[in-house]
Amino acid sequence: MNILLVQTSFLGDIVLSTPVIKGLKTLYPDSRLSLLTTPQGAELLKNDPLLDDLIIYDKRGCDSGLAGMFNLIKNIAKKKFNVAYSLHRSYRTALLLRLSGIPRRVGFKEARGRLLYTETYRRTEFTHEVLRNLAIFRGERELDAFDDELRLFAPDDSLVKNELKSMVASVSPYGLVFPGSIWKTKRWSEIEYHRLVMALEKESLSVIIAGSKAEVDLCDRVAQDTGAVNLAGQTSMAELLWLCSRASFMVCNDSLALHLASAFKIPTVALFCSTVPEFGFGPWKNDRAVVLQSEGLACRPCGRHGRVKCPLGTEECMKAVRAEEVLHHLKALIKCWNIKSSECMDNV
Repeated sequence: MNILLVQTSFLGDIVLSTPVIKGLKTLYPDSRLSLLTTPQGAELLKNDPLLDDLIIYDKRGCDSGLAGMFNLIKNIAKKKFNVAYSLHRSYRTALLLRLSGIPRRVGFKEARGRLLYTETYRRTEFTHEVLRNLAIFRGERELDAFDDELRLFAPDDSLVKNELKSMVASVSPYGLVFPGSIWKTKRWSEIEYHRLVMALEKESLSVIIAGSKAEVDLCDRVAQDTGAVNLAGQTSMAELLWLCSRASFMVCNDSLALHLASAFKIPTVALFCSTVPEFGFGPWKNDRAVVLQSEGLACRPCGRHGRVKCPLGTEECMKAVRAEEVLHHLKALIKCWNIKSSECMDNV
């Protein structure tokens, strides 16, 4: 059996799709499994031992436009896949798979190009995105038969730059702080992030601030006049996974970082601003995670994916939670982690 799995969404969505990889190998243990994903997605999952091949779809780069799409179709057609499972719900993806000549194409009823699939299954009644993704198997087995743990694999130490290893060794144990998000209204106040980093230092807790190249200025402001190590824009995806696998705690927004924390079971305080966990993107299978959010605001949530700016101009949901509250919950989480007791979570 030659299987193609398709997931070309945001990185956080890709992390929440990883149980499907194990699910396909559960159904078809002797199959060859390929993943069609973005360049960043390929970097994220390149160490997964269950994946035999990664096919990169750079839809915003070299594969953009009709010419890029048809080149990809030719490439996929040459591989002679027996079946494709598509977690991505765009019409473009459905058309791509149909034109690639894959005889069995499994997708979701909510997909825009659902008529181009040979089988479709409903996903919307599930409360978390992990379960919605696993709903792709509804026609083959009960969902509780599948392992729903997230799966990410940090690189071996030998593949990490010596400079990074030396720096981490000098500040360990450390916590990770991710102030960024693609959407501005999903970012907790940078002033409060700065206050939190200063408070963590007073508690003798080392902090590494992380983020993408687009978030360097934001992270610089958070790190200003503190002793925190700012690695924003300086790490590869593999190095970021390596950092997460060794972190003692994390503070982040509703973003990729939260899902990395779930995968590595990091004690985490997650700040939800304009979005809410009920959308299905909250912590998953991490009993050391706490969500903080501003309660009672009639204007939230103001959008499923966040916004470029606050519609009311108040940014109240981004400022209501204070650094002191985050620190309180974080210290309780770290204490629980250190004594390896789930009982104390009642007090967090």
